[in-house]
Amino acid sequence: AMKQGPRGLVLLHLHGAPYTQKPPLFYWLAAAAGAPLGRVTEFAARLPSAVAGVATVAATIAIGTLLFGRGTGTLAGLLLATTFDWSYRARTVQLDTLLALFETTAILAFWRIEAARREAQRPLARAPGAGARRRNLVWLHASLALAVLAKGPVGWIVPLLGITAYLAWERRLRDLRGLLPLWGLALSILPGVVW
Repeated sequence: AMKQGPRGLVLLHLHGAPYTQKPPLFYWLAAAAGAPLGRVTEFAARLPSAVAGVATVAATIAIGTLLFGRGTGTLAGLLLATTFDWSYRARTVQLDTLLALFETTAILAFWRIEAARREAQRPLARAPGAGARRRNLVWLHASLALAVLAKGPVGWIVPLLGITAYLAWERRLRDLRGLLPLWGLALSILPGVVW
C-alpha cells in the first residue's frame, strides 16, 4: 500500500495488481504500524493480530463478568488466552483475530444493553439514561462496521444471527427493531459498502 501512495490504502495492491479478495482494515493497521519505518516489517504485520488477540481476551473477560461474575469472566479470558489455536493466531498475520475482536465487542455492547434493560426492570431501580443505551448502540454498530472491514459480510451477519437467536429464545424478537435503528444500520453497513 505504501508504494501505491494514499490511493493504495483504498484499493489495495498485491504484486502491482489490484487486490479485492479481502477488506482493507487489517492491511490499513499493518501499514499504520509500519509507517514509522516506511515499510511493513514482520513486527508491523503481526501487530494488529497481537493487539486484537489481547483485546479479545479482555472483551471475553468483560462479557463473562457481566453475565456470570468476575471469577467466571476471568476464567473465560484465561481459557481463551491459553487455547493453543488462539495464542497461535494472535502471534501470526491473521484477519480472523481482528474479526473475532470486533464480533466480540459487538456482542459485549449487546449484553451491556441487555444488562441495563434488566436493571431497569428491578424494583426501585434507577432507570439507565437514554445516553448509555445510545452509546452502547453506537458501540454495537461501530463494531459491526469494523468487523465487516476486517473480513466482509460475515462480520455483520454472525453477531446479528447470535443476537437474533437469543431474542427468539427469549420470545422478544420485537426488540430487534430497537437494536437496528436506521442510523445504526447506516453506521454498520455503509463503511463496507463504500469500500
